[in-house]
Formats: sequence, C-alpha cells, structure tokens
Amino acid sequence: MDTYEQLLDKHYDQYGGWALYDVSQEAWDNKAIKTKDVSFEPFTDQLEDPTIRAKKLNTKVILLGLNWASRGSVQTRWGNFHDLSSRSRDYKIACIVKGTPYEGAYMTDLYKDHSDKDSNKVAKYFNNSEGAEALKKSINGFQEELDILQPTEIICFGGAAFTNLNKLVDKHLLNLDPNKTKIRKTYHYAAVRAIDKFKIDLR
Repeated sequence: MDTYEQLLDKHYDQYGGWALYDVSQEAWDNKAIKTKDVSFEPFTDQLEDPTIRAKKLNTKVILLGLNWASRGSVQTRWGNFHDLSSRSRDYKIACIVKGTPYEGAYMTDLYKDHSDKDSNKVAKYFNNSEGAEALKKSINGFQEELDILQPTEIICFGGAAFTNLNKLVDKHLLNLDPNKTKIRKTYHYAAVRAIDKFKIDLR
C-alpha cells in the first residue's frame, strides 16, 4: 500500500485532508473563491487512481492545525480543512498554497476530537489531568500519521500548534527527529493578513 492507502486503511480520512482545492479560474481572476470551491469532493474519485495520486499529493509535508475547533466531526472523506460552512476560512488555505510546493500536502490537527476555538483553553485542557486520556489518544493518532508519512517538513498553522508540537517532542511524547523533520510555523490561515504575506512564509 502507498501512503494514501495506509492513511485510508487507518481511517485518517476522518481526521485529515489534502491541500487540494478545485478553484475555478473565474474565482481566481475575480479573487472571489466560492464555498463550492473548497469542497474536496472533486478529488475523491480521482485519487482512487495511483498515478493521479502520485502527481497531486505531497506526502512529505504536513500542514498542521492545533485542533478541530468548530469544524467538529468530518462528515466526508478527507473533509478536514474543506469546511463548506459560511463561517469557514478554509478557502484561504487554497489561496495560500496555490503555486507553492505545498499544494497537495497532507493536513491534519495535533489534537483530535476536541472542538474549542480558544487555543489557550485547548492547551490548558490537554496539559492537565482532565485531558490526559484525550492527550494520549491524540498523541497515538498523530504518531501513527507521522510514522506513515515520514514527513521532511511540518508547517504549523499558528503559534499555538507550533508551541504545543514542540513541547510534545521535547518531552519525548512524540517520536520525531528534528534533524530529519523540519518544524516551522506560519500565521494561522484565519488571521487577518494579506495572502502574499502568507506565501512568503512558505518559500
């Protein structure tokens, strides 16, 4: 099995996503990406073909969020970071990765099954006894994703994801060699910031 099939076999299609967005040329030209452009559905059947997967997917990079926030349970395969709700800012990821080497990268969250928009509350929950079991589950899950992907680079969306990931690595709770996997951060895609400035971070 290739990387995609291994992730699918372990049901990470429920937690992860891919930085692929079917944005129309009209939307790009008018700088008005529509909700439908964020859907992962156009790629679901395409990725059944190993040849297409090899061309479209970048399995050596992880784009990492802190937690699911308001997205909740993903209802479609690989639907994470492809939220179609009117409040979602996932469309900005399409703008950020377009024309960069990070199109097609794997996207996931450090902490699973925990919906809270406040990153400080999230960190507090996972760092006290109340969240001990949830932390263990999240670490096991993310470690499995790491083992399957063996990424050369992890780009964290926001300082909270970056800080929490590094703490887990420093405490040896995650088996991740910084000499083999570069960890860096960019602003969270929901931040009020020009797209061109986001792209600078991905150079």
